[in-house]
Amino acid sequence: MVGGVRMVINKHEFIERPEFTREFWESFEFKVLMGGMGDDTTMLIAELYERGFEPDEIVFCDTGSEFDHTYEFIKHLEKWCKERNWSKVVTLRKLDKFDKPLSVISLCKDQNTLPAVAFGSKSCSLRFKVETADKYFNNNPKCHNAWGIKKKGVPLNTYTGKILRLVGLNADEPVRVNGWSNHAKWIQSFPLFDWGIGEAESEAVERVGLYYPGKSSCTVCPNMTHPEIAMLRDNYPEKFKESLAIEARYIEFNKRDDSTTKGLGRSKTWSEKLKEYDADPGKYKRMTDTKPCECGR
Repeated sequence: MVGGVRMVINKHEFIERPEFTREFWESFEFKVLMGGMGDDTTMLIAELYERGFEPDEIVFCDTGSEFDHTYEFIKHLEKWCKERNWSKVVTLRKLDKFDKPLSVISLCKDQNTLPAVAFGSKSCSLRFKVETADKYFNNNPKCHNAWGIKKKGVPLNTYTGKILRLVGLNADEPVRVNGWSNHAKWIQSFPLFDWGIGEAESEAVERVGLYYPGKSSCTVCPNMTHPEIAMLRDNYPEKFKESLAIEARYIEFNKRDDSTTKGLGRSKTWSEKLKEYDADPGKYKRMTDTKPCECGR
């Protein structure tokens, strides 16, 4: 007994990261794929489908500021799932106090600032991805069932199980996989890594009727590389202009003289980074549509 609450044994307690296996998979009552809707997400969906693993839901936390090709892929995926009667795509949005959808871009415009990651903070991802997902799961009866509880807000030491969250970290990302940690309510698993499938290496994608959609991130993300900024400029000129306008407003209204953040490129503006790229494109790593930002897979 702890504080008058009876301690129970949770069947999903792991000291070390468990490998993805059929037995591991079948031990969970509620299984979701956390998708950033980039290439890694697509590989994970395709491989799961071919290998006979069907998640209950494919959950995407929409920042409201994604690339057009990401939204187009989501529509394709929804249709693909319905045609096969397979899984379910769930799109979540961060809401304000009036239950109106928020977006990274709208907040930047309203506050004349940049996404938080430009200042070294992860609050962008926390606010629009982590908190949004947490709220959804904490209020989901299917999760309550998997946790062995009847309502939210009960002590964690009364939970008898966890939910399984699949994430598309591939075999080329051992450092990120090694950062795995146990969570009180769910276990994260990385099937692509355990299956030895690296970046853009899945042949199942085309076989099952999907395609590699390209980079997944906000169109105003400071994590974008030189080649990715050039891709935004060349392929999405209106989105590029919008991002430059956000940067300009930050410089005009909020930039402090002592700040190390000069613009969307942190110590540089995007215009400066593009000037560097255009002068010598070969100097920079090839533009990889297969490499999503830290927010999405």
